[in-house]
Amino acid sequence: MENTEDWGICRNNTTATIGVYGYDPDKKNATPELAYVGPGQETDNDWACTGVYLPGDAQVTGLDLKGEPAIAEIVDGTRLTISQNPDTQALEFDVPIYRLRQGAEGNLPQLTQAEVSAAVPNAPVD
Repeated sequence: MENTEDWGICRNNTTATIGVYGYDPDKKNATPELAYVGPGQETDNDWACTGVYLPGDAQVTGLDLKGEPAIAEIVDGTRLTISQNPDTQALEFDVPIYRLRQGAEGNLPQLTQAEVSAAVPNAPVD
């Protein structure tokens, strides 16, 4: 696993926009918020990426979302690359996720994969 100094970086190696959670570590008491990273983009190293938003209808290698949205959380300092399996089109992560937060564990938006893919990228990127 490749690590950054303090906070996570998420790289989108897919052909569609993906949702990520993160925050500006310079803001006092900042909490992670949903932002979107476009294809080929990587979150800025001055922004803490804490995980990937997974719509309930997303196909993810090794995970069964059971139709519920989730956040695949990463450990602080992780450099995560999200890609797509060329045969199945399922999302794949190059490092293990820390935990999957789902259902009652968070107030997650009810977005479809198509809505996330069509979102305008707005995450701070390098």
